[in-house]
Amino acid sequence: MQKSSNFPLGNGSNQADRIQKALDPAYAQVDERSSKDLLLFARQYASQLRYFNQQGEAAGDWSRFLGEHDLDQLAAYLSQANDPLAEPPAPKPEFARPHLLLFLVFLQLLQTARTQLNDLTRRHLEFHYREALRLTSQKGTPDQVHALIALAEGQEQYLLPTGTLLRAGQDSQGKDLIYRSTRDLMVNQASVASLKSLYVEKTIIGIREAREAPDTLVELFPANPDLSDEGLLSDRACMAMLVMTLGTPGPGNALPAYPGNRRVDPAFLAQLDTLLAFVPGQLYMPLSTFRSLMQVKLVQDQSAPQWNRINAIIEAAGKQRDMQFKLNAVPPDNFEKNLLSALGRSSFDKMFDGLPEVDDIYGLYRRRTRADVIEFIQQSLFMQVPDFTTMMDLVEESNGRWRQIYEILRGAARR
Repeated sequence: MQKSSNFPLGNGSNQADRIQKALDPAYAQVDERSSKDLLLFARQYASQLRYFNQQGEAAGDWSRFLGEHDLDQLAAYLSQANDPLAEPPAPKPEFARPHLLLFLVFLQLLQTARTQLNDLTRRHLEFHYREALRLTSQKGTPDQVHALIALAEGQEQYLLPTGTLLRAGQDSQGKDLIYRSTRDLMVNQASVASLKSLYVEKTIIGIREAREAPDTLVELFPANPDLSDEGLLSDRACMAMLVMTLGTPGPGNALPAYPGNRRVDPAFLAQLDTLLAFVPGQLYMPLSTFRSLMQVKLVQDQSAPQWNRINAIIEAAGKQRDMQFKLNAVPPDNFEKNLLSALGRSSFDKMFDGLPEVDDIYGLYRRRTRADVIEFIQQSLFMQVPDFTTMMDLVEESNGRWRQIYEILRGAARR
């Protein structure tokens, strides 16, 4: 016994079938009365009008204005007369009375005004679309068809040029349908021998699939050294997920090489994890702070050009004092030692006693715009103020990096 379904079966609907009737401008008309309604109104209204005879005496009402005629027949007769495509209605003797024909003509003329009145909703909707929303009508789209071209008997091939006119009969209004070809077509004797379908099996591999089946990536990318079908499943799954997300130049390719061309494998990643845990656990600083510390140290380690420029200024000052002077800058970053050597002194003791608010070379740098300080730089340091300023700017830049390192290490020591 076949089990019946409670769901109704249907062919579905397309977009054109799902139009809301209420959106049609003709859905709600201003005057929805039909011709029969008007005739019925006239009959009922006539019964309320008093009729006066030629002597001016009341003699009943106007109920007999429409007589005993069937209103459905009158309405059908009037509708047939209003239809421009229909044949003119045959005259009926019972409708031949002059007053009735004049009234029917009046109703026929009234239909024109009623049609214009009922068009108000459409015109209001168009006003909203065109004036309020500023919508414009799209240009007409030409109809398109597929044409079948056959060669004449004995013809091997034929070039059908672009723009060839093709007749396709007539439309519903009797107008010729003419289509124009859009491209050159070489018609020949070739024909379709057979039609076949090609099935392509697709396998979508994401991060989840790489974790669940890492060996699939090994089969797809056998040349990738970061993938292996040996070792713990958890390690292979981890490497497969990394390759899918960070492979270079694309998913499935090898991971970016570690500096020194060291291959990234599970053992190396475990070592990195140990080092990352060592920094906050044993050095007592966040990874971001440790990173800043190492970046400052790297810059400081690469400051040799900066110190060469400083020592060049110092040596030039020493030659201003003694033409035979030659600076022995060992080490090159011992600023005070090298400066004292150029000045021919063993220390800065009592060197700045004559300058108010100046206790050392750094105080001299901060007050280098004073007249007495400018004279001191030229006479006692044997250099011009711009050279002195350049030298001290470089020295202070280096000292600033050291102060940053000191502060990071003090913070770690206060654990």
